[in-house]
Amino acid sequence: MRDPNRIDRICGQLAEIWKRESDWRLSQLLSNFQRYMGYDLFYMEDENFIENLDSYLNIVEGNHIDKPLD
Repeated sequence: MRDPNRIDRICGQLAEIWKRESDWRLSQLLSNFQRYMGYDLFYMEDENFIENLDSYLNIVEGNHIDKPLD
């Protein structure tokens, strides 16, 4: 069974990104994140999703990194 605490963590990360890019619609945020990742997110495990959201948040904050984590 997956850890239910991951839900609040993911929602919190999405909220942080969305607040920094408040002109984006939610679908834009998700689409931009998927484009950043370079592939369909459907099969990504939540822990990997969390790590990559952290990386994406760094980009949104202006602390650029090279590429998504595999």
